[in-house]
Amino acid sequence: MMSLQSIQTHTADGITSKKPVFPRTWTVNHVNKHLGTVIEPNGIDIAHRPGKFKPNINRRVIVRFVRRETKIYIMRKATLVKGSGIFVKEDLTKLNVEVLASLRLKRRSVVERSWSFEGKICALFKGNQQTTHIKYSEYKLWLEKPWPKKSYSESVETPVNTENIVRAQKS
Repeated sequence: MMSLQSIQTHTADGITSKKPVFPRTWTVNHVNKHLGTVIEPNGIDIAHRPGKFKPNINRRVIVRFVRRETKIYIMRKATLVKGSGIFVKEDLTKLNVEVLASLRLKRRSVVERSWSFEGKICALFKGNQQTTHIKYSEYKLWLEKPWPKKSYSESVETPVNTENIVRAQKS
């Protein structure tokens, strides 16, 4: 087992650093740099990197902010970090992750968009201009729907036997 100090001597991208990089400091620096806002280290209640350290493997940073408004502000600005290698998303329960994936993938012809906000799952259905909150009582309905068949398996033909082609050309 690694000591806390040795875990903290690894940067957020998994490369060893000469000086310790703490998740709280890393988060403050990157939020201020990429989102064009200023948060202070005391605005973060706790920040930690779950999981065991593995060389050259990125580990996520889970952050809990002191104020909900800070979290909401950062979640709304998440599109600004798109393409930078930083991903901002909620830490959802396994059940909510599965329901959200079901909304996105199982009925693409019905669901235009789906997302989570403050732990609640929302969807925008095609032909409807108003957001719908998916209630817990509806979770079972979405989880029981069948997963779509993989499109690549339908388009792949059985390979042609090249031995028969060579024989046909020789005759």
